[in-house]
Amino acid sequence: MTKFIDKETEISSDFLILGASTAAMPEARKDDLMRTDPDRFPRSFEGIVCRCLERDTGIDSSISGKITPSEIRDYARNALTRTGPLNDIIGTTFNQSISLGALNAPTTYQNWVGRMTVRDYREFDRIKTSSFGRLQAGNDAQNISTEGIVESSKLDLKGGSVQLTLHEFYNSGLNSAIQRFLQSGKIVATTINYDVYRLLTSSSGAGPTLDEDDKALFHADHGNLVALGYGAVPSLTTVPAGCTAMISQPLPGAKDDYDIVNALPKYLICSGAQKYAAENAVAKNLPANSRNDISVIVDGHLDIYDSYGWYLAADPVQVDTISLVTLESMPSPVIKFEGSIPNTGGSISWRIYHSWGLLAGDYRGLYRNAGH
Repeated sequence: MTKFIDKETEISSDFLILGASTAAMPEARKDDLMRTDPDRFPRSFEGIVCRCLERDTGIDSSISGKITPSEIRDYARNALTRTGPLNDIIGTTFNQSISLGALNAPTTYQNWVGRMTVRDYREFDRIKTSSFGRLQAGNDAQNISTEGIVESSKLDLKGGSVQLTLHEFYNSGLNSAIQRFLQSGKIVATTINYDVYRLLTSSSGAGPTLDEDDKALFHADHGNLVALGYGAVPSLTTVPAGCTAMISQPLPGAKDDYDIVNALPKYLICSGAQKYAAENAVAKNLPANSRNDISVIVDGHLDIYDSYGWYLAADPVQVDTISLVTLESMPSPVIKFEGSIPNTGGSISWRIYHSWGLLAGDYRGLYRNAGH
């Protein structure tokens, strides 16, 4: 269940993040924060702690200025282990830091990879979107059935710790912890990005084996592969050829030549080495079957795993190609306060963990050209 966040908690958290890293906060949000009333919403760590101390203990605001920096740090550290307004603000701050870190990560998978959730860690199946064929004529209403074609996968749990020394806490308040959580968010996103491109380029570029026919994701029988020795760079010739191949991919159990996926590429995915050729190709007046609306996605992992190859991908809303799968109860990383670390002079630790898996749902909607 999503916890309700009141306005003061939200704004205070954003100011704490802004104080730790101005680069992490979107410009529009910075402008909104600067328009808030500073008397109502303190902007500094000390001011926020004093406001929470007043709310928590009933101390009159007129004497909050007499609280020493050491007392402020002590109250803030104690708030980590007990409920109260400052505990809510700190928890929201750390969660928002992870989200902003992920948002600012140098990743590309979010553009073309689909999303789905599951309830638990058991292996799960997903029926292919493309397996829903045409409605058939009949005298009575008929059930909409599928060819029963599914793909299976499972989730993994990954995690790590964020630690803050007592020295750092008393010197910088929450700044050091916030910066670590921002980096943790980036690490989560970049790890998922790494996993996506390792899956896409696995088996020397053929991709994972599909349950549907025990063949690789990219295979001549799927009509979505221009193999090594026959490939070429993205151009006004090769990109439309890929579009034609994708749009005419047959549905499972196709009854005639008209039973096709009919999905065109929305993304051209390539390495940095292919960036110029790809952008030049889609910027030109491509033939009508390309609709001239293909976005180029450049990811450095392809320079490592498949520098010559390039890919076309349909909109994941239209066709289930590769999907990121998370738990319903854990759509984003979870933070757990672990407390003091023994024999460290008061250092404190948080555990960050997240569960995700990747599902190669369908070869339809994906196309690979080996590039040479």
